[in-house]
Amino acid sequence: MTVGKVICRIADAGVKPIHQISLNEGSPYTSQVSSMYDLFLTSALFDGIKIWDLRSKECVLCFKEHKCRSFPCGSMFSPCGKYIATGSEHKSIFIYDLRRLSYQYKLSDSKVDIFTSVAFSPKSQLVASSLNGLIYLYGEND
Repeated sequence: MTVGKVICRIADAGVKPIHQISLNEGSPYTSQVSSMYDLFLTSALFDGIKIWDLRSKECVLCFKEHKCRSFPCGSMFSPCGKYIATGSEHKSIFIYDLRRLSYQYKLSDSKVDIFTSVAFSPKSQLVASSLNGLIYLYGEND
């Protein structure tokens, strides 16, 4: 990386331009199988979330249940590496379970049209932003 040398190009990464790349960073509060750190995800309008393996340089999973057609909606790995959260145009946040290969939870709010961004804290609380300028915090009260 410090010499600026490209070691690989993935030609068919998506139908539309990718608006986000997220690495599985983990957390000091959880442990993961080491191969989980070889995963990254991409998000693109109309193309869903694709999970890629750095070793094979291929897409290994794709999730498209959430609606993302007009606005880029962010997505992110959970600190434990078992889930992916994504915003959507469904007035909801989708939580995908990588072990079940589908969405596990759908967090909805009737006052929100579009959740534009999501982020996990190291202790797995979820923060989300919406197109109407509000920020939402999900998790257990302390």
